[in-house]
Amino acid sequence: MKIQKILAAGIVLTSVALWAEEGEVAVGTLNVRAKMNTRSDVVCKLKKGDKIEVVNRFGQWLEIRTPKGASVYAASRFVKDGKTTSEIRLRVGPGTQYASVGTVPPGVAVTVEENKGEWVKIAALNHTKCFVHAKYIRLASSPTAGEKPTTGKSTGEKPSADKQAAVDSEAAAALAALRKSYIDGSSEVVEVQGIVKALNSKVKCLRYALAESRNGKLVPVAFLASERPTQLANFFDRAVLVKGKQCKVDKWAIPVIEVDTIKLNTEK
Repeated sequence: MKIQKILAAGIVLTSVALWAEEGEVAVGTLNVRAKMNTRSDVVCKLKKGDKIEVVNRFGQWLEIRTPKGASVYAASRFVKDGKTTSEIRLRVGPGTQYASVGTVPPGVAVTVEENKGEWVKIAALNHTKCFVHAKYIRLASSPTAGEKPTTGKSTGEKPSADKQAAVDSEAAAALAALRKSYIDGSSEVVEVQGIVKALNSKVKCLRYALAESRNGKLVPVAFLASERPTQLANFFDRAVLVKGKQCKVDKWAIPVIEVDTIKLNTEK
């Protein structure tokens, strides 16, 4: 029972921040932009080694949480006593000619840094959206900036056989414990397609999830469970076809698929 509680707690945390993945700037100076193009207004600049949190991917662009220290602008008439009084649009600069980086609802606390008449400069919020080009970011799950793992090959530094065996051994033990939490009668063999994404998970057998694109957003459809998660790393951020046993866990929004086979989906 204790093991099951630990597993459940780990997945609850994972499902909240499913697409949050740490990255690191791999170039000297990087422009963080309001839109996904190189002509878009610059929200702020980052330097090599700065850490970012990636929340989504759109082709060659990454949506990230607004870096600490960044600032945006809001119409001053909608900010009173440190809170928004109406739904307002945030912009890169003090004027409607500047690109929008999202909206915030009324009642949100803001930190006013400077008053510019009709506009106030405020510390950026998580409501804001900004983007960086993927080729300039080194993701935690992809050792080489801009490089995608390929089937059957390793990118970056290959882990030692002993380390890989240790990781897989821990995953096998975690999967055995997870199986005790499956809902009776929920098991079925499935074949599904999607994109493999990394998880911020403490559960050793659940390092990846399967997602599909809905209305331009990646939405998780299943956790991918495996006794050998080091092999799943080869498919990170790739369109795949997965076959395996799907099971449901009480109070989890999406099922678990124990991966039997996984291959690149050439039809995507």
